Amino acid sequence: MLVKPRSDLLVVAVAALFGLGAGAIVFLLVVKSPEMSVNVYEPTVSSTMDRAMIGQKRPAFELKDIDGKTRHVREWDGKYLVINFWATWCPPCRHEVPFFVDLQSRYEPQNLRFLGIAIDQPELVRKFASDLGINYPLLYGQLDAIEVGKAYGNSAGALPYTVLIGPTGRILSTKVGAFEADEIETVLRNVFLFR
Repeated sequence: MLVKPRSDLLVVAVAALFGLGAGAIVFLLVVKSPEMSVNVYEPTVSSTMDRAMIGQKRPAFELKDIDGKTRHVREWDGKYLVINFWATWCPPCRHEVPFFVDLQSRYEPQNLRFLGIAIDQPELVRKFASDLGINYPLLYGQLDAIEVGKAYGNSAGALPYTVLIGPTGRILSTKVGAFEADEIETVLRNVFLFR
C-alpha cells in the first residue's frame, strides 16, 4: 500500500478533529488507567487488527518529512525501527518524545532508528522538533498519515501509537498509549534484545 499525501482544507480539518478526539481519549485512558502497561514477553496489542499485524511484513508507505522531502519507509530497511504516531497537540505524545530522543542517542550504535509520524502541520512539528532537539526523522501528514497508522494496526486512530519492527521488516510489537522512560527501554531490551 502506497499512501500519497492530500492537501485539501476539508481533509485537514476532519483529520485534526478526529485526531484531537482520539488523542483526548488515549490521554484519559493513560492517566486514569495505570494498568495500561506493556507486557514485554507478549506483544501489547489493543485489537484483533493489531494482533494480526504481529509477525507481518511492515506495509510500504511514503510521506513528506518536515523539510518537504518525500521519504519512503524502505530507507530504514535493515534497522531496528520504532515508528511512533503522534501529534504536537497530544499531551501523552509530548510526554514520551524526550525518552525517544535519549534512547535514539544511546542505542543508535546498535542499529536503532526511531521514526516519528506526526498527524500535524509541518511548521508545528518543525518548531517542536527544534525546541526538544529531536534527533530522529520526522514525517507528517493528516488523513494520509492516519491511513498509514491504520495499515500498521492502529484501527482506532489513537495517539500515541508505537510499532516496533525488526531488521527483517517484521512487526514485533505495538502499543497504544504513551511509554514511560523505563518501560520503553525495557521493551527495547526484550523485543530487540538490546543490552
